[in-house]
Amino acid sequence: MDVTEFIQKSHKPSDLIEICQDLMVEKGSERLNISKEIESVNEMIKEGWHPPQIELAELLELPANSIGNNLAIFLIGMNKNQSGKHSMPGWIRFKLKYEQGYGSVLSTRTKQTHDFCHLLTNFSTSQSGEMAVQGFYLAQRAHALSLMFAYDLLGSHLRGDASGEYIDAFLEGMRIGMDANDDIAFIRYENILDKDLEELRQELNINTPKEPKPWRNYLSKLEPSFGLAT
Repeated sequence: MDVTEFIQKSHKPSDLIEICQDLMVEKGSERLNISKEIESVNEMIKEGWHPPQIELAELLELPANSIGNNLAIFLIGMNKNQSGKHSMPGWIRFKLKYEQGYGSVLSTRTKQTHDFCHLLTNFSTSQSGEMAVQGFYLAQRAHALSLMFAYDLLGSHLRGDASGEYIDAFLEGMRIGMDANDDIAFIRYENILDKDLEELRQELNINTPKEPKPWRNYLSKLEPSFGLAT
């Protein structure tokens, strides 16, 4: 079953999961083994690593094309219509608690790097943009709940609450996640904040389509006066 058949005919939760698995099998990926532990997370636990506590103002001083400066602009835009906590970098909002074990570290690190995943994939923080990020997570085995987002998406579709836009966004996220390097959510971005964002995308094999879509453009909530929301 392909995506078009799913949208037009499907009435079974297993069909969306089948499509997701087919995308993984096409790449000959081991990511179907969602129980496999992430080596970089185990390395963090072994080292007891914590990200440096860099403030928003320091990020703004980094080069304009850097991942750190882009993150700062992204966080400022998030603060327009959400609570002030969303203008705080993830490493300040969420703290690693190694004493709670692998699962806790995995979950917390995903939260710490969530905004970086928006930057790298160019997915917005709209509902469809967040759905695209969940598709990316599922392909990357980064978040245990991503499969439940797929089930929820199917339920919303059958109730008439979700358009094909949500499904397209989710599957685009999966495709980008499958093409990209492994374990994108667990890179120590805090150590490379001055690195050029586009160069990093290329190194990680993250190919972001440029055509306008409702779930694309992570800077879409910024005021035009910023001169960056293009």
